[in-house]
Amino acid sequence: MKARNFVASTMVFLMLVGLTVYGVYYNKMAQDYEIALENQYNRAFTDLVEHTNNVEEYLLKALATGTPQKRAQLLENAWNSATQAAACLSMLPMNHNMMSKVQNFLVQIGDISYSWNNGAIRGEKITDDDYKTLTQLYGYATELNSGLFEVYSDFTSQRYNWRDIQKDSEKVFSDDTVLEKYESLSKLTKPFENYPALIYDGPFSTHMSDIKPKGLKGDNITKEQGADKIYKYFSDRKPTVNIAENNRNANIKTYSYTVSFEEEDIHVAYVDLTEVGGMVYYYLLYRDIGEPNLSAEQATQIGKDFLARLGVVDMEPSYHIIEDNVATINYVYVKEGVRYYPDMMKVKVALDTGEVIGLESHAYITSHHDRKTPTPKITAEEAQEKVSPLLTIEDVNKAVIPNDFGGEHFVYEFKCNKDDRNFLVYIDAEDGSEVEVLILLENENGVLTV
Repeated sequence: MKARNFVASTMVFLMLVGLTVYGVYYNKMAQDYEIALENQYNRAFTDLVEHTNNVEEYLLKALATGTPQKRAQLLENAWNSATQAAACLSMLPMNHNMMSKVQNFLVQIGDISYSWNNGAIRGEKITDDDYKTLTQLYGYATELNSGLFEVYSDFTSQRYNWRDIQKDSEKVFSDDTVLEKYESLSKLTKPFENYPALIYDGPFSTHMSDIKPKGLKGDNITKEQGADKIYKYFSDRKPTVNIAENNRNANIKTYSYTVSFEEEDIHVAYVDLTEVGGMVYYYLLYRDIGEPNLSAEQATQIGKDFLARLGVVDMEPSYHIIEDNVATINYVYVKEGVRYYPDMMKVKVALDTGEVIGLESHAYITSHHDRKTPTPKITAEEAQEKVSPLLTIEDVNKAVIPNDFGGEHFVYEFKCNKDDRNFLVYIDAEDGSEVEVLILLENENGVLTV
């Protein structure tokens, strides 16, 4: 009897020890994850400060220069810095409503700089109204920089941390206590409360960003219905789905979710579903990636099959890149031989197991709709005459590409070669004008266009 009690007591003791070790282990994992996430957010914020400071400097220099050539260079730099700043801001865990006007400012400043840069390259002078707008943009950039440095000071003094900001961001404008806690963060947005809608011919001007997405269809879903869809998708992995917040990605309303798992090699997944139709707007799974077992061609087919299971059909691969044993493949919609580049989806495939670990569908959801296949007004042979005679044409396709004004160009796409370099030349299928020239950067890791 005593022996039996001893064995029972020993088993209970060992179970308690095991549970304690288990708890300590997973608590340590959670702490490590929080630290890694905090560091990631800190890095994004530091980059945001740097890029925004660069925007201010480039705009000031653009105001001071007197030559179109130098102004073109400075505006191109401002465009690049503003684009990177907007990307950094989108990575931070702050409520969209809180930062939307700051985000719009960065996107618009990038696009208007791009538009003026193109004009400067053509030797065009900036008008008095343009100078007035440029001065106004510089003023907003200065105020934004000042606010960012104040927020940066609060982080370095450890007054703020990203975990608390993520938790409280929805309350910053509605709760006086929270408003006081994040005083410098709330002040950051104040200069933009009366930020005007700029009028200029660019793809991200206000009237363009308010365009209703063409690819959304179906009934509205609730947050809870979205969570159920995610549970079912990850059902074999025993997921825990947390509803992060109502979000709005540009002009598309979404629900944001964070998914955690019991498996040790899977860290976390982030999923955004559209409110209309419950489409996957964004998906990214963080896990340890092993040595590659699949080719890029196999990954491309896996990605295409994945899209088909989501109900997205008639998609063909465009270009891909391989980084850290993950293939990122762009797919475009193809109808009756015409490639519709605005209707693009990006799929990430892990090359160790072939698992799809990422999806971006903003372009597709924004642009995809039933189109009547356009009829060219010039032949491919006539368009070919517009291609530089220094290039050797290897292939030609019909395509639709986005233009600078939120619309579309119907073009002939010529793949060309010169001196072992590949190019894509786009000739308008209606008037024969040269629309765009891209360089194909090809290596063992894939293909990019610039």
